[in-house]
Amino acid sequence: MTKRWVWWLIALVPVMGVVTLPASPFLRANYGAVSIERVDGRVWAGEAVVDWPGQSPLPLSWRWSGGLEWAWWVRSEDINIEGRWRLTDRSALQGIRGRVNVQALDMAQWLVVTWPQGALEIDVERVAWSQPDGLWATGQVKWEEASLAGLVNESLGDVVADLSPSTQHAGHTQVEIRSSASGAVAVQGDVLTNGDQYRATITLAPDPSRPDIARFFQSLGSQRDGQVVIERAGQWGVF
Repeated sequence: MTKRWVWWLIALVPVMGVVTLPASPFLRANYGAVSIERVDGRVWAGEAVVDWPGQSPLPLSWRWSGGLEWAWWVRSEDINIEGRWRLTDRSALQGIRGRVNVQALDMAQWLVVTWPQGALEIDVERVAWSQPDGLWATGQVKWEEASLAGLVNESLGDVVADLSPSTQHAGHTQVEIRSSASGAVAVQGDVLTNGDQYRATITLAPDPSRPDIARFFQSLGSQRDGQVVIERAGQWGVF
């Protein structure tokens, strides 16, 4: 009987070693421009802080869900999102759901004299990436009760962004933007990005019954047939 217990204890040694593995050796400090800091906990459950370019640090937590899958989530005053990560699909995140206060995002590079209001409802099936510059996303982001404040104070209604891998540009994600609920201004456009670089064209079309508001959008872009076209290109700095 004593020998049997000895063999059980010997067998448990590697199991306990795996169970108590710290998470820090398995998380690289940097993923391009994104860094993971203050890692605490084990491989099976823990937390860290994600430093995202141009944004406030985000608190990240994770927990083993069974098999080869982990659940992760980000909880803060303005951000509440969650998703899944699989060991067999390391460079991807699945089932990303949640809500983000749009004011938590740094959009100064887009809107200099005005700022967005509302919330982003996120429903993204999958995001995959490869370095140095590849990004593939499938899903939808809805900007609910969208509006602009500051120099421009107007409702945009609800704005939907559909994400899909680009069929014309390898390693890129195409984002199609459109208004889904009426507001004082209709929004339409597209963004092409590979996670590092982006190119965007957004058209703002004021309601014909509100010609008085067109002048407030002149500072945002060029005017074409009564509409304002915002064109931006640059670097996200993620990779």
